[in-house]
Order: sequence, then structure tokens, then C-alpha cells
Amino acid sequence: MRRWANIAQQWVKEHSLLLYAILLLSLLALALWSRYRYILGDYTFTFGSGDAHLIMVKALFLREGIVQPSPELVPVTEVFDQPPLIPMMLGGISLLASIPLETVPLVVVPIVTGIALLAFFDLVRRTFDVATATISTGLLALLPRFSFDSTEPEKMPFVVSFAVIALWLLVLSRERRWLLPFAGLFLGLAIFSHTTGYFFVPVFVLAYFSIRGVSLRTAFEPLFLSSLMIPGMFVAVYFMLANLGAPTVTTTGEVVTTGLLPGFVQLYVDVLTNMATGGITERAWNLYFEGIRHQLTTPVYVAGIAGLILAAAITIRTRRFQMMPVLLWMVILTLGFAMQYPASSHGSRYPGYVTPAFLVMAAFLVVSAFRWVLSGHRLKLLAAPAAIALLITVVGLPMFTYATASNPGLRELYGGHRDLADFVASEGILDDGSHILYLGWPSITLYLLEHNIDYIDQIHGFGFGLRDLDEFTPEFITANNIRYYADNHIGNDGFDSSDVVMAMLLENFTLTQLSKFERRSGNFITLFAIGNPAQFDEGPLRAHLSQLNAEARAFSLTANPSLIWQGDNSLASWAPNGLVALEPQPEASNSGVLVINDSQFGGIRQLIDVSSLGGRTVTAIVSLRGAGEEPARSAVLSLSQEGSAPFSQIFVPLNPGDNLVILEGQLPADIELLRITVATGRNDAGDLAIQHVYLIPETLNKIIQALEPQTVAGASQ
Repeated sequence: MRRWANIAQQWVKEHSLLLYAILLLSLLALALWSRYRYILGDYTFTFGSGDAHLIMVKALFLREGIVQPSPELVPVTEVFDQPPLIPMMLGGISLLASIPLETVPLVVVPIVTGIALLAFFDLVRRTFDVATATISTGLLALLPRFSFDSTEPEKMPFVVSFAVIALWLLVLSRERRWLLPFAGLFLGLAIFSHTTGYFFVPVFVLAYFSIRGVSLRTAFEPLFLSSLMIPGMFVAVYFMLANLGAPTVTTTGEVVTTGLLPGFVQLYVDVLTNMATGGITERAWNLYFEGIRHQLTTPVYVAGIAGLILAAAITIRTRRFQMMPVLLWMVILTLGFAMQYPASSHGSRYPGYVTPAFLVMAAFLVVSAFRWVLSGHRLKLLAAPAAIALLITVVGLPMFTYATASNPGLRELYGGHRDLADFVASEGILDDGSHILYLGWPSITLYLLEHNIDYIDQIHGFGFGLRDLDEFTPEFITANNIRYYADNHIGNDGFDSSDVVMAMLLENFTLTQLSKFERRSGNFITLFAIGNPAQFDEGPLRAHLSQLNAEARAFSLTANPSLIWQGDNSLASWAPNGLVALEPQPEASNSGVLVINDSQFGGIRQLIDVSSLGGRTVTAIVSLRGAGEEPARSAVLSLSQEGSAPFSQIFVPLNPGDNLVILEGQLPADIELLRITVATGRNDAGDLAIQHVYLIPETLNKIIQALEPQTVAGASQ
């Protein structure tokens, strides 16, 4: 075994340049493939987070020269509320190169991270060795969060890429002092990309002193001071730009004006000081470490911690500090993020800031194990199988896992948002000057403005604690000509803003469903047309139905449309919808139902066999009113295919007295059973009185045309 080991060592030494070239070319090919595989697979514009859309909206505004967006565009009220380098890059490239904005990230992110991979390789080669650099860089090139788990302009790859280049130039400056300002430049770019770049400042400073040695002379070296002044200039520019935006607000919508510092500066001071307050157990330790383990796979995570211990021990024993840049990166950023108060990003995005350093330590452990095996002693040769198993576990398994990682693509939530914007543009519903209201997801704003930048004065966002929801009154809706509302079924902003605004609309307007956009069952966004409660003259139609009750009942698809009770005090053919008690109306001896309600959407429903009517339009006509001492504020009439969400529905406010609700809907072509539901509106548990429910297989126009001319005089839709 020793003889073969010597032969192998001699062969490697003789062909080292060739092997080094092959490794570099292979690494470059691997990096390029891992970054462009999604483009080759037609994964265009597959954003995976709301932050990516926020960056893209800001890039769109900067491309169009908009630095102070309207407060109506919540939450994109400030272009410079975060360090703006990424949107400035994307918007500027789109403008200068005249290429679509959605294409820019597919080019910029691979280039930035590709260059960073080469810098990462040489950084690890110089501070550790070629073998460790090859293994760790190969794994990093395939790591889904760094290569793309979606083709989005996420902050982490930019910050980490610029920081890696800064550390690489810092290491090179040991022989070439003039590189120090350039190292500071890339540190500044990391900080100018996002506030998380600040974590790399102590890494940079301590790495410099570990390389040069701590002394008064090195601390005041002009080139080193210049390398710190450049990031400071980026911070100053950011603060100047942030002052151009609207006043910074808290999550409760309160403007920050107290104290000596401007509000946007005070927010960052609060973040730093909060790290020194509160209990340790309240921090993000467990969530963050679990996020790292999940992204790396357990073998790499464990090996990374073991490699850190080994590298620290070697550094302390030999007093050689060349490995300190990566050691400091791993320790300072891991502790820094773990000491924060927990947020969802600690389990998703934030681990990406330290996973490259974990990969280096895991690779270093494997390489050290093989060196120990090949060092020559017979007893150590017995450890060869264990070293090979370690290599397969720490390198082979993750390599396969990363290379075959599936791309989540366009998340269903944001897919529905894009479908909504496509529908708005294709149907031209805003072309007449109408306005639209929605929970201010940046994705909706981006997709709408991509279709037509002129929509910018016709779109209104709310939520995220940035505006007082009391602003959204019926008068606001009318004054701004808001005729459409996009309701997120799933996707709260943490303040229940959708429920608050929806409640206001339900109590004051009629909401008629125009379309529903669903990428995954149960996850959809619904577009409603906002109308006044009385959309046409109801009197003649109501009178006609009361006069021709028998004929209408015979023509209706619904069984028992007049809600006649049986002798056993049951409501034939109708079933309760929700937690309700059904009783005969007190003022009617044998018809109508009183719904004593304990839940939202409480009412009645009926299943109807419409298998022979697929594709036809039906019209539902319901007479109802609020009832009892706790009347409902609103009601919903919906048509749905059994087991599916409604394909047609209308919400109406319940005015005093009788209300007539009319809903047209086109049946799906493959429908067999149709469910018609009459219930209270969203977040409404009031009581409801229903007189009759007709479902007629005709359009409303044909029903109206069938009335006697003298009966329908004056009726209009």
C-alpha cells in the first residue's frame, strides 16, 4: 500500500500543472452548468420569493426614473429603503442594453456568482490547499441556494459573491499591497447590496490583522485605511439616497421622527442594539442551525463543524493564521445571524451566508483524513476504508443531492399573481381608466407594470402595516374610481389587512367574481368587479317572479326553490352550509328559511345534476334579507363544481328590507354536479333570511327579454 501511495504522489507531482488546469476548467464548466441549467430548461423568470419581486419592482422604477413612488404602491413606497445596488444594476443594465428586465437576472446573477466561484477557489487554495479548494468549490457550484434554487435576483448571492472577492483580494494583498483598496471596494459593494453585508466588516478587519499582525503601524497603514473608507463612502451614499424617499415608518404605520438620528438610520441602530438585549433562548439559534443543516445535508453540516474544530486547533497549535479569513467568516456570521431574533429568513435565505464556509471546513476534514491515511504508518493504513467512506458521505452524497435538486420554479402564490396581471392586460379592464385595489404584493405590482407602465397611476396597494387601513373607506373607493379588487385567498401580510379591507367592501359594495387564478388547489387569488348594490332596476323582475312563481319554479333547476318546509319540519333538498340552525321564517307558514348562523359562509346549499348542461350559462336569482336581532352584514351567492372552489360568485351588502341577488355563471364543460350556495359573507356570522332560490338555465338578458314589455319598462342592466 505504501509503495502505491508513493507512486501516486510522484505522478501527481510530475503532472501538477496539467491537473491544475483540468481542475480549473472542470470547475468553470461545473459552475456555468449549475448556473445556466435553468435557462436551458426554460425556467425563465422563476422567482421564488417576495423579496425578489421587490427588488425587480425597484429596478423597474429606477429604469423608468422613478425614485419616489406613490404611497399607493405599498409596500414599494421607498426605492432606497434598503441598499440599492442590486436594483440599480438590474435596472441600469436593462436600460443601457435595451433588454427586458426579466431577462437581466438570468445573465447578471450567473456572471457575478461565476466570478465569485473562481475567487472562492483561489481564496481557499491559498488559505488551505488545492484539494480542499476543489472539493468545496465544486460543492458550492452545485449548492441549490447559491447556484439557483430559482432564477431570482436574491440578495444573498450578491452579498456573498462580493464579500468572497473582497476576502480573496485581501489575501492577495499580502504580496500586492496595492490590492487593498480594491478589496475595500468589493466589501463596499457587498454592503451596498444589502444590510446583511455589514456582517462581513468585522470578518474583513480581523482577517487583515490575522494576516498582517496586530500593531499600531498596520492599523494606520494608509492603504488599509483607504480599504475601510471606501465601504464607509458606500454607507454614506446609501444614507443620502435613503433621505430622498418617503419618511421611514414602523410596522404599525407610525413615522419615526424622534431622536437625533434620521428614522432610516435609527432602524439599523435598533437592530444592532437589540442583539445585546433579551435572553439567549429567544434568539434564532435552533432555527438558523436547522436551516444550515437542511441546506447542506446532515453529513456536510456535521463534517463542517468537525472541520472547524480541526482547523482552529491547527491554527492555535502552529500559530499560522492563513486559514483565519474563512474561520472568521464561518464563526462571526453564524453567531451574528443566530443571535438575531428569529424570522422565517433564518430557515431559508440567511443560512446561505455561511454555507460556503461550512463547505470549506467539511472538505478540509476529508482532505485531512486522507492525508493522515497516506502519511505512511501501517496502523493508519487501516483507516483507509473509513477515509473513503467519509469522502463518499461528505462529498459524493451531497454532490448527487445538489446536482439533482429540483427547481421549485414559480411559486404557486406568485404564479396566480402573474396570471392575474395577464388577465387584466389581455381583457383591458383598466384601459378605460378604471383602478384596481389589492394587497400590495410586489409581484402583482411588477407583473401589472410590466404589461403597461401607465398602470402606475391606476393601481392601489395596501397592507404590511405601512398605511392606516382606516384610509380605505367607501369614499376612497369611489373617489379613486376603483372598480376592481384582487383578493388573496392565501397570503396574509401579518396584519389581517385583506380581511379588514374585504369587510369594508362587503358592507358597501357588490363584488362580482370575474376570474379566479389558482396554481395549486386551495391557493388562489380572485378578481372581483366592484359595483353599487343596485346594479339595475330590481322592482319589475321581483314583481314578475312573484306573479309567475309557479312557472319560475317549474323552470328552475333547483329543487324546492321557494324553500317550502315539509311536515316533519325539514327543508327538503337543501343542506346546511356551515355551523347553522335552519328554521322556517316566522312570518311565513310554509316557505322561506331563517338561518341562525355561528360561522362565516353559514347558509344553505344544494347539489344539482347538470351533466347535460356543460358549457351553458345559468342565472341564479335569490331573494333574501338580514334577519333577527343579529342580522348578517353581507351575503354570498356562489356556484361551484362539487369539490372545487367557486367558479362564479357574488358578494352583496345586505340593505334593510328585501334584497335581490342575481348571478350569472358559465358551467364548466365537464361538470356533473353543481353546488349552489347562499350564505353570509366572509368574516360574517350574522343571521340570514332567504325567501327563494331560482337557478334558471338562461342568461339574465334572455330572462329579462321574456318578461312582458309593460312589466320590464325601465329595467336596465
